[in-house]
Amino acid sequence: MDDQRVILVGIDGATWNLLGPWVKQKKLPAFAKLMNNGVHGKLESNIPPLSPPAWTSIFTGVNPGKHNIFGFVKRKENSYFVTPIISSDRKAVPIWNTFTDHGKRCILLNIPFSYPPDKVNGIMTTGLGTPSKNSEFVHPKDFKNTILKKFPSYDVDFNEDLILLRSNIDPVKQIEKITDAQIELTKYLFKKEKWDFLSVVFRSLDVVQHYYWKDKKVLLDCYLQMDRFLGWLTSKIDEKTFLLICSDHGFSGIHTSVNMNNWLQKNNFLKMKERKKGKIKKVLPSAEKIQVLLLKLGLRKLVNRVKKSKIVEPIIKHLLSSDRVQYIFDVEWAKVKVYFLDGSFGMMNVNLKGREPEGLIGKNEYEKVRTECTSAILKLRDPVNGARIIKKVYRGEELYNGRSKNIPDIVLEVNEGYNLVSSYDYGGKIFTKEKIRFGEHARFGIFMAYGPGIKKGTIIDNARIYDMVPTVLQVFDIPISSDIDGKILKGIYDEKTLFLKTKGATKSHFGKAEPKKEGDAVNSTDERSKIDDHIGKLFRKGII
Repeated sequence: MDDQRVILVGIDGATWNLLGPWVKQKKLPAFAKLMNNGVHGKLESNIPPLSPPAWTSIFTGVNPGKHNIFGFVKRKENSYFVTPIISSDRKAVPIWNTFTDHGKRCILLNIPFSYPPDKVNGIMTTGLGTPSKNSEFVHPKDFKNTILKKFPSYDVDFNEDLILLRSNIDPVKQIEKITDAQIELTKYLFKKEKWDFLSVVFRSLDVVQHYYWKDKKVLLDCYLQMDRFLGWLTSKIDEKTFLLICSDHGFSGIHTSVNMNNWLQKNNFLKMKERKKGKIKKVLPSAEKIQVLLLKLGLRKLVNRVKKSKIVEPIIKHLLSSDRVQYIFDVEWAKVKVYFLDGSFGMMNVNLKGREPEGLIGKNEYEKVRTECTSAILKLRDPVNGARIIKKVYRGEELYNGRSKNIPDIVLEVNEGYNLVSSYDYGGKIFTKEKIRFGEHARFGIFMAYGPGIKKGTIIDNARIYDMVPTVLQVFDIPISSDIDGKILKGIYDEKTLFLKTKGATKSHFGKAEPKKEGDAVNSTDERSKIDDHIGKLFRKGII
């Protein structure tokens, strides 16, 4: 529809585990207003629920097998080493490119894993995954000066490494300060610029929930910051503006880290080289310490360049000692059956001949090895309480479909309370009590819809992250690609809104209708007749 506008607010890591009780306690009035006057429910994320693939799915409408983003890093070709992902790794069309092609103007702020930014019809700033605010993170380029001049506290992300450093800078206050600048920029562009689609992503909750999960006062303060912004937003939008709110995943508490490389070693799926007695310890600081030092000095862009450099492997191999990276060079790859991907939250690959540089497993053994690993890992138990660590094991093709060559062979869904890590501990420990990160990603995040034609006080339970793109596009009568995995969330609308144009939609692009609530029925016989006639036309055209 020509005069409609849509706002999509992304709140990284927002969870009903906290939001629900606080709304009931009347601590978050704006969230309560949205729930009482709109639709809300759980939003199902990818498995595993990692931010890079999840945000990319939210903005493309397709699964990681199609968009090609599976984690924070990707394995370099013909190597076991990894490199950071950038926007060119995304192999699916993001919603802002579709809008640009159809002449719609976008305001896109803090968009994760979109660096360097696309040349959109409008304004775009990139978020998590951007080297630093000194990089070219803005389109158009000359608008960067305006942002940094008007909002000097603005940043592309938080220097959360300072939390680990126990710096004299209060990390929570720093996060709130940067988020305030991001909010003020959003307000400024909301009022000043012409736009059809506005989207902003805030990451503050994700960071504080990782490190301060046990401190509910800190968490509530950050939720209140979001609540105040949403209160401002709902007071400014008009009757032709739709507001959607989503998180890329939820959150829950953790108490134990599980070292998967040690588990693989003990179960004969991975082989580490023996350390020689009397081996001279490397005298230089570890890779992590050097990285932290550079970050502390504000050289995030240099860190990013070093990670992508072709010389980083020999530097680390010959000069540095690092638990998270050095183990790559201490693995006897020619004797490895299965390996755990760094920072993947649960993805593993078979060391396949012809695909991996030193592949061991032939194609005829591939399924046997996957079955053996699956069977073994399902037996993994917490030695303290006997709890099962892995909830479910998937073959990659069960979760993802598409052309990506990076679809993992095995994907683990972990039970609440546990975190899967990849660093190799030469002491052989599999289980470690968490001392720093007490919160971790969960599969279900939040979804809210508010605006003209949206049902009031209704709960839905069938929303997935893939559904954001088709649900937004149908408002503008923009054809929806058959490649899209998501569906239009038809259940969020009252019956009158069936008159929204649906050109280009197919039956597969509609979600299930939600059960009607009392008072939702249309009373007018004439209006009912028109609706029935309209539905009949849609059926005859094959749209629904």
